[in-house]
Amino acid sequence: MPGLYSKDMDKRFLMENNLSWKDPFFFIQAADTQLGLMYNWGTDGTDGVPYPESNWDKEIELCRQSVEVMNRMEPKPAFFIVCGDLVDAFPDQYPEIRARQEVDLKRVYSNLDPEIPMICVCGNCDVGNRDKNIFKVFLSRGGGAQHPSGPENPLKYKIIPKRIHFENGAAEELFFKADEEKQYFNLDPSLKREKLEVLHAAGIRKIFCGHYHRNAGGFYRDLEVVITSAIGCQIGPDQHESSVDHEYFPLQSFPATVQF
Repeated sequence: MPGLYSKDMDKRFLMENNLSWKDPFFFIQAADTQLGLMYNWGTDGTDGVPYPESNWDKEIELCRQSVEVMNRMEPKPAFFIVCGDLVDAFPDQYPEIRARQEVDLKRVYSNLDPEIPMICVCGNCDVGNRDKNIFKVFLSRGGGAQHPSGPENPLKYKIIPKRIHFENGAAEELFFKADEEKQYFNLDPSLKREKLEVLHAAGIRKIFCGHYHRNAGGFYRDLEVVITSAIGCQIGPDQHESSVDHEYFPLQSFPATVQF
């Protein structure tokens, strides 16, 4: 299970190992394992148990299920990426609880098939909302996102930090509708359009993110934003017990039967 809180870059992601890579592949993107939030959130955000009490047994079970699902897959996904938050306890507020959450997250995903590299992207709970020094501490401990350079040919991809820090130290979310008014989950429209235009001009056409704890998405021109709900706490209708699978078939090879 290389990649999780690893100080060394997984060699499968190094550019020199991917210069001639051109086979088709698939990957799995997830978000918000966020160990501890379900206990704190409760059913609707009003009836949870506040810190310093915490429990993350439910998230552990859901993460364990995700490992079992991926380990059964054939062929294996090229990689598994989790868009933070990875754990819930803020590092500057509840360091002891946070440390235990980290240990349990590593323990669960240590059972992931070693053929599946795991990439972790930090969220605000992982690095803190305001103190940029926390981000440095997080990386020095071996946490956070790996930044793969490949597959380099023909596909280029990059991990973008999920949150942007401003001069006043506040952190805000970047992507929803380009003209949607500023609120907790997104930026001021003018700044958002500026950043989206930069990404579009760079040739980026897909952005995968989490943090919203619901499925959502939209388009800026032909740049699609895919927002994935949580492995952990759901804050909306996208529950763990229900799912919708989709697949496109051309008329020339449309199936005569559907198997469940």
